[in-house]
Amino acid sequence: MAVDEKETLTGNEGLEKLRELLKNFPIAFMVTLTGDHIQARPIGVVGDHAAFDGTLWFITDKRSRKVQAIESGAATSLLFQNDKEGAYLQLLGRASVIEDREKLKELYTTLQRTWFPKGLDDPDITLVRFDASEGNYWDSHDSLMRLAVAFAKSVVTGTPGKSGNAGVAKLPDA
Repeated sequence: MAVDEKETLTGNEGLEKLRELLKNFPIAFMVTLTGDHIQARPIGVVGDHAAFDGTLWFITDKRSRKVQAIESGAATSLLFQNDKEGAYLQLLGRASVIEDREKLKELYTTLQRTWFPKGLDDPDITLVRFDASEGNYWDSHDSLMRLAVAFAKSVVTGTPGKSGNAGVAKLPDA
C-alpha cells in the first residue's frame, strides 16, 4: 500500500462518513482565499450534525471580514480538528451569505446572545451557508495501541506504518 493511499467513499456512503465525523466537531476553521490573501478564523457550527445533507450553517455578523470575503467570491473551505477523538476533516465547497429569518430562528440558540446581545432582533446577525462537495478526512488516530503497532511495523519492515484511516468522501451530486 502506498504511503498516501486513501479510501474513497462516494454518494451516500461518503455522506454517512462525514455525518459520523461531524458529530466530533462543534467548531470549524473557515478558510477563505481572496486573490493571494488567505484568512482562517474559528466559527461555530449550528444545527443538527446528524441531519447533515451536504450543507452546514453558521451564524455570524454581516459586518465581518468573512462575510466580505464570501460576498466577493472568495474560495472557501472548512477545517475541523478533534485531537481527543483523533479525527480531522477538511471540507471543500462553496459558502454564501443567506438572509433567511425563518432559518435563522430555526438555528438560533441562546448561546448566540454572546455575540448578538439583541438576539434575533440584532440587525447585524446573518447566516452563512456552506455547501460541501467533498471532504478529506483522517480518523481513528487516537489509539495508542494503533500507534504502537504502526511504530513496530515501521521498525521491523522499514516501511511507514499507518496509525488510522485516511480518505476522501465525495458527496452525492458533487
